[in-house]
Amino acid sequence: MDRDDFQTARWAYQRAKRIFQSAGDVGALQRGRFLTEACGGDPRLEARVRRLLQADQAMGPVEEDPLPGARYRLPAPPPGPNEST
Repeated sequence: MDRDDFQTARWAYQRAKRIFQSAGDVGALQRGRFLTEACGGDPRLEARVRRLLQADQAMGPVEEDPLPGARYRLPAPPPGPNEST
C-alpha cells in the first residue's frame, strides 16, 4: 500500500467512524435516511457504517463499571518465606 492508498483508507475510516458515532444519536426510524444523506450516496461507505451499527447492536449495552470497586481491591500479597499461610 503506497502513501496515497494509506491516506485514502485512513480518510474513509475516519469518515465512517464519524458517521457511525453520529448515527447513534438518530432514532431507528430516521436512521436509514440519515445514513443515505451522511454517506453522500456512497454505497460502500453506507454498507461499512451499517456493519458497524449492526456489530454495535449485537454487543448490547456496556456497563459503565461492570465490577464496581474492583479496581480498589488489591489481592493480598503472597506470604514471605518466613511467614506461614
